[in-house]
Amino acid sequence: PKLLSFDDWPYLYLESRRIPRLHLCLSAILVLLFGALWRGAVRGGRRLNLHFFFLGAAFLLLEFQNISKSALLFGSTWLVSSITISAILVLILLANLVSAHLRLARSVVYAGLLASVLVAYLVPLESFNTLGQVSRGILASGLLNLPVFFAGLVFIDSFKHSPERDVAQGSNLLGAGVGGILESLSFLTGIRALLLVVFVLYALSWATRKHL
Repeated sequence: PKLLSFDDWPYLYLESRRIPRLHLCLSAILVLLFGALWRGAVRGGRRLNLHFFFLGAAFLLLEFQNISKSALLFGSTWLVSSITISAILVLILLANLVSAHLRLARSVVYAGLLASVLVAYLVPLESFNTLGQVSRGILASGLLNLPVFFAGLVFIDSFKHSPERDVAQGSNLLGAGVGGILESLSFLTGIRALLLVVFVLYALSWATRKHL
């Protein structure tokens, strides 16, 4: 029987939870291209910086599901992108200001990062529908994108202490590309469950921080 679509799994063109063959083929091609580009661009035996790789993958995956959730709250219009991008820019700016004036322990920042991802996962999206348009936009955008603030603090501190910033930046961009590929998991798990993948990716970035 055909699986009925719903907000968390809005794929009208699929009869069951599966990744379409086209997405699998494109993902395989992208993985090969990423590998070839990395080998061609990085010389001297330098390795992928896993810490920045996981940060990039988690960030892009986080923003994908945030835009999808925002579309449910505000509709699929230009307003969705403007609200989400504005929230991201404000939180990144705030992270830079905090980083410039305060020195927070990495364990505290990562605790806030992982906790904010879990809160975004646990708070039902429909709870925002009882709010007015303005308050819904502020609170929903703030909650959904709060991990960006803590991720910004992590990135700023790590990049500041990175001995090879070119490798760090390249690893981060490559991770973002892989994060884009991981978006296809929503065909299997639904959109909300991607936050659990984001949680794991950020936890892995913490575990590999010592290898900077």
